[in-house]
Amino acid sequence: MKYKVVKLAFSQGVHLGNGMLTDGGNTVFADTLFSALCQEALQMEGSVEGLCDLVRRNQLRFSDGMPYIGEKLYIPKPYLSVKTEEEGDSSLKKAFKKLTYIPVEKVEQYLSGKLDAAAENTVLSGLGSYEMRNHAAINRGKDSDPYHVGVYHFNPGCGLYLVIGYETEEIWSYAEQLLTALSYTGIG
Repeated sequence: MKYKVVKLAFSQGVHLGNGMLTDGGNTVFADTLFSALCQEALQMEGSVEGLCDLVRRNQLRFSDGMPYIGEKLYIPKPYLSVKTEEEGDSSLKKAFKKLTYIPVEKVEQYLSGKLDAAAENTVLSGLGSYEMRNHAAINRGKDSDPYHVGVYHFNPGCGLYLVIGYETEEIWSYAEQLLTALSYTGIG
């Protein structure tokens, strides 16, 4: 299997919900992405069977959408207890607990307890910002009640990346077509 990293850049704020309209995150799960790609396959070829067959046969795979800042790719923090040199330092423990993603190139530092978690949290805070947008519902003939939508704005040079596994160049070309179509319609 061959793999490619595909970076997604967003020119406007995005709603990456976590179950509620008011929620908003800065990542997207593979199942959500797959569902959106199924919608694109339905529009392109009238059937999602081709896409589903490729995935069932493990000829095409998608990761979650994870953050990047510039050229730095981030992965979820491993769920392992990490022993640090300053084991009694509560601020250090809090920094490690708050950390959600770590740079790929710093996995060894993290596992050995030598990662500067506070500095990494500061870098990650530069990924973007969250806002709550207010919208008015359209109810014909009635007063409309406002509703709220959580929106995440990625800073310039920041966004999400996917790792896509594919068996052949033909399959990659198909995945690329779906992703390009998705860029016009959106994930949700």
